[in-house]
Amino acid sequence: MPFLGINDIQTEGTFKHLNGEALGYSNWASNEPNNSEGIEDCVEVHSSGKWNDRSCEEKRLIICEY
Repeated sequence: MPFLGINDIQTEGTFKHLNGEALGYSNWASNEPNNSEGIEDCVEVHSSGKWNDRSCEEKRLIICEY
């Protein structure tokens, strides 16, 4: 699953685009974002289109524009 170029690295719980812009839309999966183990700051998209927060340390493709 690819990353969306969205994270909350600067402020936990405040997700922004890589350019710093605030989100105008979100599509979180049920019970997400959950910051599991305190290490999930990046956002991935599932094949269903729903979002999940995930560790930024994982190697994944990234979607820069959608």
